[in-house]
Amino acid sequence: MNKISQSFNQSRKKLLRGFFGLFSLSAMLFVFQACYGTPQDFGLDVLIEGTVKAEQDGLAVPHIKVSFSDIDQYTTTDDSGRFSIYCPRQSSYQMYFKDEDGELNKLFTQKDTLFSVHEDTTEINLNILIN
Repeated sequence: MNKISQSFNQSRKKLLRGFFGLFSLSAMLFVFQACYGTPQDFGLDVLIEGTVKAEQDGLAVPHIKVSFSDIDQYTTTDDSGRFSIYCPRQSSYQMYFKDEDGELNKLFTQKDTLFSVHEDTTEINLNILIN
């Protein structure tokens, strides 16, 4: 009977040692991730927003793809022709406006624009006319 009790105590000690070892390791990894693993945004983004309208009648154009030449992100205009996107701060932006839905709300030709910005700029508001 004593051997069974002794064996049970050894198994329990091994189980508790394993549990607390795993708990300690996960706590250490959590603290490391919380201090060093999260990306930091230092506010170096620029908000670019605007409206895309048809040149003929001035009505808003939905579903236009707004993209950049050297930034790997894009957005599309909503039903009221508005778009907004945060981009890394640069001295100039090359933007493209492309009709993605084709004949759904008329066919518009692709337009591109290049503009420069001041280094302190945090927001840009554009009004784009396409035909």
